[in-house]
Amino acid sequence: MYDLKTVQTAQKLVLHDSLHTYKVKNSRSNIAGQVMETPTKKGAIALFSSKDSMQKAHGVVVTSFEVLDAIADRMTHWTPNTFNWLGYTQNRLSVRGHRENNLAQINSLVVDIDFADAQERDAREQEVLGP
Repeated sequence: MYDLKTVQTAQKLVLHDSLHTYKVKNSRSNIAGQVMETPTKKGAIALFSSKDSMQKAHGVVVTSFEVLDAIADRMTHWTPNTFNWLGYTQNRLSVRGHRENNLAQINSLVVDIDFADAQERDAREQEVLGP
């Protein structure tokens, strides 16, 4: 598996400073309120634990790199393009706002390699990436 620093660098490269560094409320970091954010508009992305969950829009809304770092290892799919806002349906089962007219910025066009779940992804890592 990759080290945390490599993963964080890749996330920041793809997302182009479109998320907050720390959670706006209830951050676990001691320096969260002291960090100066860049003046660029911040948005939200969605993470999903499986392709099936993504197709049903059953996911987690993320607005900061702090949260992304905390849960990314349990997720298999995410939206690399940032939305102005994302929320949940009234029953909190599904992500809403995941529409083209709500895109804040297009960060990437991605070739998708699908796995059934995170365990299969980890087991087949060498097959996909090579030696």
